Amino acid sequence: MRHYIFNRILIGGLLFLGMRRDCFGEEPPPNPNLPLPTLGGMQFWADELIFREWRIQRNALTDHFRLLDGSNQRHAWGTFAQCQTALKKIKRKKHLAPMRGRAVILLHGLGGSRMVMNSMERFLREQGKLQVISVGYPSTQGSVADHAQTLARLIDRLEGIEEIDFVAHSLGNVVVRHYLQDVKKREKAAGTRRLATAGTAACVSSEIQEGDSPILPSEKSGQSPRPRFRRMVMIGPPNHGSTLALYSDPKLLQVVGGKSAAELGRNWDHLQGRLAVPDFEFAVIAGGKNDGRGYNPLMPGDDDGMVAVEDARLVGARDWNVVPVMHAFLTHNPRVQKMTLRFLEHGYLRSESTRRPIKQLK
Repeated sequence: MRHYIFNRILIGGLLFLGMRRDCFGEEPPPNPNLPLPTLGGMQFWADELIFREWRIQRNALTDHFRLLDGSNQRHAWGTFAQCQTALKKIKRKKHLAPMRGRAVILLHGLGGSRMVMNSMERFLREQGKLQVISVGYPSTQGSVADHAQTLARLIDRLEGIEEIDFVAHSLGNVVVRHYLQDVKKREKAAGTRRLATAGTAACVSSEIQEGDSPILPSEKSGQSPRPRFRRMVMIGPPNHGSTLALYSDPKLLQVVGGKSAAELGRNWDHLQGRLAVPDFEFAVIAGGKNDGRGYNPLMPGDDDGMVAVEDARLVGARDWNVVPVMHAFLTHNPRVQKMTLRFLEHGYLRSESTRRPIKQLK
C-alpha cells in the first residue's frame, strides 16, 4: 500500500513538472541537469537557436532539445522553452551582451557536421575579424526542405543580427538555396496580403516596387524582421545535382545518405524547381584538376571527386574559380579560405580585374 501511494505521488509530481505554459500560466522549470560533455551534435542534432557560443539543439529522432556551451557541455535539456529559459538565466548571470550587426553563417555538407567548417570558421574569425555562426544540421536525417525549415527558424531567432553572409559547402549550398526560395514565397505572400489591404494605388507604389527585396517579420513571431542578405560563397556546390549520386544505386544511396542524398540524384528534377538563385552577390569555388578528367575516373569531365565542375557552375555568379583540391578538403584549403574572405569583404575571389562572372552554362 505504501509503495502504491509513493508511486502515485511520484507520478503526479512528474506530471506536474512536465506541464506546459498553457496549462498553468508559465513555462516549466528546466529539468535537473548534470553538465555532461557531448560531441556537439553529429548526425542527429539540429541547431535551432545560436547565441554567441551557446546553442539550443533539437534531436532529429526524439524531438527533445538541449542547451550546449562553447565547449559542447550540456547545461539544460527538455523542451525548447525549458532550454530557452535556462539560456536567459545564463545571459543575466554572465551579463552577455546582445549580438549585433553583420554575421557570416557557415553550413556544412552531406554526412558532415559543423566540425567540417572549423578551419574556415577560425580563419574568418582571426583574419577577417568577422562574427561567424557555424550551423549544424542532421544532413542524413531529412530532406532538403526539412533542413531549410530548420535554417529558417534559426535565422528568425538571430536577434540583433542585421546583415547575413553565407558560406556553404556541398549540400549546404542547396539548403541555403531552398531556404532563399522559401523566403521569397513567404515575402510574396505577405506582400500580397499587404496589397489586398492597402486600398489605393498610392499605397501600392510606395510599399512594394519592382526589384525591391522587402524585409518582413517572421510569419510566426510577427515581430522580428529578418536580416538583409549580403554575399554568399558557394564551395563545391552541387548546383545541378550530383552526377555521382545520379548513377549510384538509389536504395543504397538513401540508406547511406538519407533523403537529401537521393534528392541530389534521381529526385533532382523534383527538387531543382524549389531552389532560388541568390538575388544578392555570390561566388562559386569548385574543385577540379583543370585537365578535363578530374579526380574521379567514374565521372565524366573535370570534378573534385564528388561534384563535377559543370554541376557547380550557376548562372548569375559574380565570380568563379576552380582550384586543384578534392571535395572533402575544400573548406580546409588556405587558398579557398583566402578567396572566401576576399569575396565577403570586396566582392571578388582574387581581384576586381580578374573576376569571372558566370553568364551562361557551357
